[in-house]
Amino acid sequence: MKQGYPTYSKAARTGNDGIDLVSRVVHEELGWLFKRNHQEHDFGIDAQVDLILDDGSVTGQIIAMQIKYGKSFFQEKNQWGYVYRGEQKHFNYLANYPTPVLIVICNPSSHVCYWVEFDPTETSRAGKNWNITIPY
Repeated sequence: MKQGYPTYSKAARTGNDGIDLVSRVVHEELGWLFKRNHQEHDFGIDAQVDLILDDGSVTGQIIAMQIKYGKSFFQEKNQWGYVYRGEQKHFNYLANYPTPVLIVICNPSSHVCYWVEFDPTETSRAGKNWNITIPY
């Protein structure tokens, strides 16, 4: 019955699973405010997070997150962690982003997430692309 209707792709569902997982961690474990970017405005940043103090004070401090969900993000490793590979256009975008950006990878089997703050000086060229290690 797909004909004549928009489709909700498997890739979109998978992306939403990762965003939902990170949202729960941010809300339940950190007590911070998770604000998802709408998909049509997603150029590499999936969410903004407002840091909230224990007394409920909203600090004005914000971090951005690029969230990736799937087994493929855990296949390449080195001695320090998982190797995340990105396209040059995303490097340019993240390097110019006005707030700190966390790259978060989520394992669908264990529901464990790993993250690293994007820092252009911590990346390596990989052909036309780049990579960064996300610590274990």
